[in-house]
Amino acid sequence: MNKEHYPIALAALGTALMMFVIAGAKIAPDGHTKVPLLALLAICEFAFFSSLVGAYLGYRQYQVSKAGPLLGAIVACGFLALLFLMKGLALWPK
Repeated sequence: MNKEHYPIALAALGTALMMFVIAGAKIAPDGHTKVPLLALLAICEFAFFSSLVGAYLGYRQYQVSKAGPLLGAIVACGFLALLFLMKGLALWPK
């Protein structure tokens, strides 16, 4: 895999993980989340850092090539990183 495809791949991974976190964070009738809370927090943390790496790598590559799809991946990774941060903080028990 070429290095210039990493931001696009990380944006796709972040999107898939966000869908999993949103589905797994729903409250079941017994009051617990569908996926264990610690697993959801670990996924949010991993996805936050991988999205940040995707935005950083995309920005570095964009400075060199000025490719249009790369700009979309940078924005997507940055937005996903922000969403994972907010979702992880919202899941944290009070």
